Amino acid sequence: MKNNLLILIVIIGLTAGCAKSFLDKKPDQSLVVPTTATDLQSLLDNLDVNNTAPAISQIASDEFYMDASDLQFFTKTEKGAYTWQKDLYEGGFSGEWNGLYKQVFYANLVLWQSKNLQPSPELDRIKGSAYFYRAWAYYHLGQLYAKAFDQNALDQQTSLPLRTSPEIDQQPPVATIGSLYKLINTDLDQAEVLLSTTTTYKNRPSRQSAYGLRSRVRLLMGDYYGAAASCSAYLTLNNELIDFNTLTPSAARPLPPVLENKNPEGLFYSQLLSYSFLSSPLLKIDPELYQLYESDDLRKTCFFRDRGNGIITYKGSYTGTTSFFAGIATDEILLTRAECRIRNNQIQEGLADLNLLRKNRINKNTFVPINPVAGEDLLLMVLKERKRELIARGTRWVDLRRLNKEPQFAKVISRQLGQKTYLLEPNGAGYVFPVPGSETNPTVK
Repeated sequence: MKNNLLILIVIIGLTAGCAKSFLDKKPDQSLVVPTTATDLQSLLDNLDVNNTAPAISQIASDEFYMDASDLQFFTKTEKGAYTWQKDLYEGGFSGEWNGLYKQVFYANLVLWQSKNLQPSPELDRIKGSAYFYRAWAYYHLGQLYAKAFDQNALDQQTSLPLRTSPEIDQQPPVATIGSLYKLINTDLDQAEVLLSTTTTYKNRPSRQSAYGLRSRVRLLMGDYYGAAASCSAYLTLNNELIDFNTLTPSAARPLPPVLENKNPEGLFYSQLLSYSFLSSPLLKIDPELYQLYESDDLRKTCFFRDRGNGIITYKGSYTGTTSFFAGIATDEILLTRAECRIRNNQIQEGLADLNLLRKNRINKNTFVPINPVAGEDLLLMVLKERKRELIARGTRWVDLRRLNKEPQFAKVISRQLGQKTYLLEPNGAGYVFPVPGSETNPTVK
């Protein structure tokens, strides 16, 4: 093995805010290559790298808004993402691009080094985790830097180098849509076989986590039977929900944190990357979204804080902090299965999933199961429930991209900033983020 082509960066502590593109980093001969299963697990246990997800798409989404006068306090990247600009990156660097390719590198390094170790159940679990993290990274890269999945455009080129080796000097192919999703699904095949059924530590993936990620992938690919099957595999292992009737809505953070094993819904912990834009008290919930919550919907007070003067802010993260939860949780899986079952004309089964969630979200004294009358659009009903439940999870961006393919659900997003209106049209260019200049311009230092 060419040790000079490997870098141990977790234990050494290379940070996400590096001054030069991560993909351009060269190996340091003095760094120690991981040689034991414990070393490899330590590599994967770096929360700052492996348990993060993109936040720039959350800024660009339609769940929150910022007043024009308040935008001056934020970076060019934040303001540019909010208005879907082509030129986003100050200094040419992207925390999303660098961070996700770090996840890829860590996974590749673990898989590479594991070839030298004696087979064991522990090593299988570690390898399964590496396959999961690589799938996780490429899934998110695809939602930022590639067009929305289209079965009829699998040969379409993306801007993503498809790295499957930790060798720095590897010249990886540029992924097509088809090759990108083939790798994601192949990695999840391996993860589902190798991972333990469950895990004590929520920062570590389990087989259940792999089922959850697979359901996301199949959903955006339009494979509704496959997505429902992945959801069922997940829910067979655990379908516990939080009863919001037991929470204290007036608390600053009513939702129990996942990472401390206090939240039974959260099965895999991840949080959106940190942006001051998203943690700011100036960030307000979109009024149209807020109006979707009925008066007896406990999420209205558990998720939001009414600051007066029509200003509503968010407080309902499963992290238990100001950071936004972006992991895999049972409520999402239940809603995905409900949508897929309704799309597959399994109406009663889909309604059962929807009502199970709502029973744990609506005031118990007023809850009435949904029993739609003829002519009601059940699919629209479950999609609205998805909007109410999965706010600030990073999933809305993916939903917008996939639903824009269906004319009845396509949406134009607008921002009114002073006298200027910005629009993001369905399937518009703003749904693909530009590759940072550090990757396209070698003169950027």
